[in-house]
Amino acid sequence: MGQGKSRREQLHTLAVTLVVMCLCLVVWHAPVAWPQVLIYNHTSSVPVGWYLMLPVGDIEDGDIVGFSVEREAAQLAVERGWAKPDDVMLKEVGALPGEGFEIDDERGFYVRGKYLGQVQVFDGQDRAIPHLEPGQYLVEPGQFLPVTMNPMSYDGRYYGTVPLDNIQFRAVRLDPFE
Repeated sequence: MGQGKSRREQLHTLAVTLVVMCLCLVVWHAPVAWPQVLIYNHTSSVPVGWYLMLPVGDIEDGDIVGFSVEREAAQLAVERGWAKPDDVMLKEVGALPGEGFEIDDERGFYVRGKYLGQVQVFDGQDRAIPHLEPGQYLVEPGQFLPVTMNPMSYDGRYYGTVPLDNIQFRAVRLDPFE
């Protein structure tokens, strides 16, 4: 009798285990959209590392933001292998509406009077890069100028300003040693 009961208990345990495992598989493979709160930057546009994604809120000069560029600029970045089709760009806000930037005759790039490096004519593989022409520019209402300190990084000196509405999040670098 004890042996029959033990076998029954074993079958019950096996059945419960199989049900739990099946439920785990269903949940594991369920198309659940988990919220993304972290993003890893592997480029030289901003320091490499993990960034916390925050709501856009009020944008200020110097904020790091995640945004999408206009179609033509995005297409070039994908064709050149600088980005994947749905990548979000991480750059610093260099200038906001009403603020100025300049490219001088020697291709020096200045934002609000601060030198940020040269405008490159060719990329790292010696291919021509479309870029803004020398001149003084003013950021129009509803736009911002994305910048980096790295002149080889694909930023506003090449494609110009971007609509503020394209900003998807503000980013704060998570650096335990900072």
